[in-house]
Amino acid sequence: MSSPHIVLGVAEGASREEIEVAYKRAANRAHPDKKSGSTEAFHAVKEAYDALTADAEERAQDAERYLRAALQSIILEYSLDVDLVAAAMGDIDKSRDLAAAKIASYQRKLTRFRKVDGRIQGPDLIRRLLSDAIEDMEAAIVHEVRQISMFMLAREALRAYSDVAAPARISPHFML
Repeated sequence: MSSPHIVLGVAEGASREEIEVAYKRAANRAHPDKKSGSTEAFHAVKEAYDALTADAEERAQDAERYLRAALQSIILEYSLDVDLVAAAMGDIDKSRDLAAAKIASYQRKLTRFRKVDGRIQGPDLIRRLLSDAIEDMEAAIVHEVRQISMFMLAREALRAYSDVAAPARISPHFML
């Protein structure tokens, strides 16, 4: 079997969103009901997707573990004071709010794209380009939602620190 990256046409280290978009396109092309598709090709695409999403999920879990370990290391090594924690939480809130604003903007654009998509009666190329733009916008929304989740995880860890450490310095036994 070929490399799953080659089958789906994505680079190594591709994000889950990129993998999903590539999978939808490849599955559509390889579908047995299509003139150019076949059952074997469709199954190869599905196997490649399964392999890569398992890798992407593992990378996401690794990133979460890394974030927790990094925060714990910073807290233990430098014994952050409460004012610094409050400032960091403020920065996280600003980043979260920016990501939420991006989501709102993407959703407005997506609504307009979908309205236009329903009205287009032109060439298939235009419809396909608009469909790709809609898929890309949906992937961008998913990405921003994940960013917010990571911001909230970091904020939660800092809040746990401030609850434990305030007003005293942190104990070396603190665990996130």
